[in-house]
Amino acid sequence: MNLLSRACKAQQRVVAPAFNARALMSERACTVIIPTYNRLPYLLKAVASVTAQTFGDWELLIVDDGSTDDTLAAITALSLAEPRLRILRNPGTSGPAGARNAAIREARGLYIAFLDSDDRWDDDKLAQFIAAANTRPDAILIGSDYRMVDELADTSMTACDMIFGTMMPWWETYDRTASLLPCRELKADRSLLARSDVVLTTTIAGYLWIHTSSTMVRRDAILAAGGFDESLARTEDIDLWLRLNTRGPFVYIDRQLATYDVTGRDTAEGERYQTHSESRHHDEYTEWKHHLALMLRIRKQYRLSPALNALMEDRLDYFDKNCARAAWRTGRKTLWLKHWISSLRRAIGLVRSDR
Repeated sequence: MNLLSRACKAQQRVVAPAFNARALMSERACTVIIPTYNRLPYLLKAVASVTAQTFGDWELLIVDDGSTDDTLAAITALSLAEPRLRILRNPGTSGPAGARNAAIREARGLYIAFLDSDDRWDDDKLAQFIAAANTRPDAILIGSDYRMVDELADTSMTACDMIFGTMMPWWETYDRTASLLPCRELKADRSLLARSDVVLTTTIAGYLWIHTSSTMVRRDAILAAGGFDESLARTEDIDLWLRLNTRGPFVYIDRQLATYDVTGRDTAEGERYQTHSESRHHDEYTEWKHHLALMLRIRKQYRLSPALNALMEDRLDYFDKNCARAAWRTGRKTLWLKHWISSLRRAIGLVRSDR
């Protein structure tokens, strides 16, 4: 049976078995997936952080998504020295969603751990995640806290810094979120961040803690959910986490186990983006636009309570207005008008509904 057939067969297993020695004889405990495109200096550091893991029952799939630098030659040399490393090449370029899906179909691991090619892991990251998986074999997604580092600005903060230092003061005092989020309980027990209703609400409310480079998911759950949506150029990760959120429990590990490099990310500027084709670039406007589209998908795909729907309307207005401002600053006057009209119509509709 070829690997693609095995993947299709695995897709039919909605409930995965707990870890056991018999299963691991034919499968790896974990497949690590790194999609990459023209980021060789960063990729080498990411790979080094995988090979340095204290937990060793993994395979590493590097998906070269059409790189034009020396990536293929370099990772081919690495694979000769590391038998657990395999290389995949996408036909053409399909972006991170397509690259990850290609690797998921070829994966031999019971779990899939993702790592972006410009991020890196702490040495005990996989050991901590596998321990959590052994404790909670029913969990389909395991994630942890992580650092966000901006090398140009010389700043570093964690996901929990963002949640409890920036977002929580707003969530506690804003009536739309104070009634929806268990803020006091979250501050006392951070594991509640993994609760299904909290995952959905915090996504709508502005910040979801799950990040691709610090997430491990059961392979059968990803396949059953259909993998990443390859039509999405951005937010394809959040889209998948929300679809998985309806399929089984998540687990949050309250430890910083990965480093997420955010240098130049918001506007795709700096060394990491210089060799990218124009089609892969995003700017201030397209970044806001993709997150507006995410909110619209959530409203369409989920049956929201009246309270959540009210929060969603506020968030849509927020994203429309920021899209308008960004469109004006980037010279997209027609789009500026479109977003302001959308915001105005929403405001008129809310006024009418209050009468």
